[in-house]
Amino acid sequence: MAAPKVLIMMSGAGHDPTETTVPYAAFKEAGFTVRFATGTGKTPECDKRMMEGVTGKLLGATAAVVKQYKAMLESDEARNPLSWTAPGFSLYEYNLVLVPGGHDKAVHVG
Repeated sequence: MAAPKVLIMMSGAGHDPTETTVPYAAFKEAGFTVRFATGTGKTPECDKRMMEGVTGKLLGATAAVVKQYKAMLESDEARNPLSWTAPGFSLYEYNLVLVPGGHDKAVHVG
């Protein structure tokens, strides 16, 4: 039986690292095949405020999530995202689509 497939469909910038990293780690641990997609097909960047400074300390990612986030960014999935604007892009092959959010204005742009 083939592993279930999940697509993490997200903005190219401004996402909350916790909302991306925690589900990504859970899907990988559960044996899912994981892919990322951004509007441009470029590696996504999180809202840096959630990982550093005062905002990071009060509202941001824990030290464990920051470590997991950095490891996730080194994965083949994160380094080679699909582009949802590319001709032929389709959601049909996925069992699940996750759309992580964020607070940064860039997360609303794509």
